[in-house]
Amino acid sequence: MKISEIHNCKIILADDLEILEKNNVVTDDAAIITFIGEENHQKKIYNFYNLLDHELHSKFSISSKSISEEFHESLPIGLALKKNITRIFYGQIGLYPYFDLIKKLINNRNKLNIYTDNEKIFNIFKIIEKFENLNIFYKKKIINHSPYFKFSKLDLLRMYSLSEIIFHIKKKISPTFKNFINLKSNVFVHLSTETNFLSIDKFLNSKWQSKMLEVNLTNVNKLNSKDFQEFDKIFEATQLIVKSHFDNNEYFKEQLNNEFKNFFEKYIACYNKVSKIFANLDSKFYFLTKIIRGPLATSLYDYGKNNNKRFFWISHQHGHGIEIADIHKKTQITKEETLSDLLFVYTSISKQKREHNKFINKNIKIFNIGYHNNNYKFNRIPKYDIIYISNLNQELAGHEIEMSALNNFEKIKFEEKLIKEVFSQLDYKILFKEYPGSKNSNIKNNYIKDLITSHKNITYFDEWLNAENIYDKTSVIITSLPTSGLAGAIKSKKPLIFIDIKKIMPLRKNLIEIFKKNFFYLNFDENIFIRLKELLSKSLVEIESIWESKKKLDESNFEHYYINNLSKNKVLTNLKKELNKFVV
Repeated sequence: MKISEIHNCKIILADDLEILEKNNVVTDDAAIITFIGEENHQKKIYNFYNLLDHELHSKFSISSKSISEEFHESLPIGLALKKNITRIFYGQIGLYPYFDLIKKLINNRNKLNIYTDNEKIFNIFKIIEKFENLNIFYKKKIINHSPYFKFSKLDLLRMYSLSEIIFHIKKKISPTFKNFINLKSNVFVHLSTETNFLSIDKFLNSKWQSKMLEVNLTNVNKLNSKDFQEFDKIFEATQLIVKSHFDNNEYFKEQLNNEFKNFFEKYIACYNKVSKIFANLDSKFYFLTKIIRGPLATSLYDYGKNNNKRFFWISHQHGHGIEIADIHKKTQITKEETLSDLLFVYTSISKQKREHNKFINKNIKIFNIGYHNNNYKFNRIPKYDIIYISNLNQELAGHEIEMSALNNFEKIKFEEKLIKEVFSQLDYKILFKEYPGSKNSNIKNNYIKDLITSHKNITYFDEWLNAENIYDKTSVIITSLPTSGLAGAIKSKKPLIFIDIKKIMPLRKNLIEIFKKNFFYLNFDENIFIRLKELLSKSLVEIESIWESKKKLDESNFEHYYINNLSKNKVLTNLKKELNKFVV
């Protein structure tokens, strides 16, 4: 189906056919384009993702890195702001094929009527509405999370160490912890809740001093004329990049400007507040954070540079992705090592990869301190035979364009087939763990949840809980994509089935043979469901036996180099040791 064939007609764009039925929408003489559901060309029902220009998508998958770097070099603004505006830009490129398709529909003289209860889809079409005459029917849907497991506050409290609990109490009730008065010469400022940093808060106070910095951004003032002059630099760079690489698409340009302006307004608000706090302070400040991103950290970094403040930045690796996924070669400009002065990483591989980042802060010190996770077990969660970790996030959230290479329709079809052709055919109890949070749209989530309800052996789970906390409740783990969740699955020592979806996020090529030897490695192709069903048709005893035989083949020290799991005490000892060297 070519987009040019839908010409000069009424078009209804909808989440799915169900929303049209609920609202008694008359669809006579209209072409219907849905974000989910099967096509029926006789009834003029098409899928949005199948209408996308896939050659265009492929083009930007290849060029997104170089375009982002070009955009970065064109920005005459503060260094941290420059990096984070580029980070936002890189993520937004994945949305461009959508805006391209919508523009083509409008250029075809089609009249668009939008029916959605999805906020992300609504926000996209609100941008179009600014330029075109659209009919948008939107009612925000309340997303109900899975009711299957409810955790008590006591359970959640038990997840934390005593030092972490004390930190949160200080954060909640201690005014001196947040007030920058009576300072020592060295002050450590918490900007994130990285557990390693929280766990050494007592140590910091015994030697130096620690504080918590938060800024209320609920009421952000509008930009003044001076601020607008600064934002104009971003606006002008955006104009040029959209004109040179994105067919001067006014909708996409507006999307970028909205994202940049929203961030910039918060950045300015934070900048003004931190200016007042630090203007007359002369201590050495060590800011503790995962990565220098978000309005507060970004503004602090630029304020310190602009005013020659003694600000030092200590960052901590988040997730194991850089060790095991190829995609990180394209995202060097967004990494911790581009701005940080001291960076703690999990593994020697991570250290090596970051040292070769061409945008690295040349004076940075990088230390491998190992990795630990919270091993608290939730006893109230029942035992399952298999847990499937879904990390196929939706692309309507500003993901890297590579993450949307497998479009949303394909992602849903993949998991639908997993449920219908594999999981529902087994005698095993299966936990389907959805990736929670804002990166997911409720379109996919609700569809999968409804599908699972008809299969008694499958339980849907979308609570905010690290999968590592429930691995002990299962016998076999299934996942895809080389992210931090995969590292946790490997560390669990449970039989692991890894589905390599190269189209989205390929495993590093040098690791494929290692994975084949040590895990159940399945390539994502047309035979994936047959091979997976064949494997899972075996008894758990048989699967465990094959697994044990695989483990004997491990001569690669994979876990040491790529995960480096250590005890919490060992990690904290390593962290303290390097801090003692760094702080003079």
